[in-house]
Amino acid sequence: MAMFFTRPQGPTVSWREEIWPFQWRIAVSWMCGYFIFSIITPIVFRLSGPQAAAQVGFTMQLTRLVATVASSWSTTRLPEFGMLVAKREWDKLSAIWKRATIINVAVTAGGSFAMIVAMEFMTRLIPKLAERYGGWTVAVCFSISIIGQAFISSMAFYLRAFKEEPFMLISILNALLSFALISGLTWKFEIEGAAIGYMSAILIVLPLAWNTYKLKGHAFRSSRSIELNAVQ
Repeated sequence: MAMFFTRPQGPTVSWREEIWPFQWRIAVSWMCGYFIFSIITPIVFRLSGPQAAAQVGFTMQLTRLVATVASSWSTTRLPEFGMLVAKREWDKLSAIWKRATIINVAVTAGGSFAMIVAMEFMTRLIPKLAERYGGWTVAVCFSISIIGQAFISSMAFYLRAFKEEPFMLISILNALLSFALISGLTWKFEIEGAAIGYMSAILIVLPLAWNTYKLKGHAFRSSRSIELNAVQ
């Protein structure tokens, strides 16, 4: 027990200066995730009823299953990204990130297409399944959404390896757009409108995320290289 009351010796980490600035931004981004990923079902339930909400939820879970499997190509690389940033091995970092991102997005796209084809086939064989499925329009919109989100997430993984979170404002914007577009289009076009609103919010922020990745990635690499030269 004495170790918990003894001040550690040697180098220390400033929680206030080194950890908190990064973590509170991450926390805000994660809170926005509810409005980005989960608010659609309660909105549809409120505006279109329980059956429509069940169809949206079921179809979205199918696409999320695809995205979860595909994201493993990026998420398993996160510790390696951090180590390469610490070593300032930018070329190797970029090469590994690009390969993981291409595989992630490709598997997401291929898996989504296969899921849509399979569900269209299954709903013809099992008519009762069609009552739970949102239909191909909803599935296509959700699939495009998760492909875009896979790319955005991969860019966020890269930048967060520098212990920075430049996507916080983009997450807030995405959350606001998702709530507004899903609410408005669900009221007008029911579940198809909800899916289009969900997709539109992600497609709007995608160019902003790409621009942030390009600008901040260059800035972060330059600042780390300057820090290393200063130490040497």
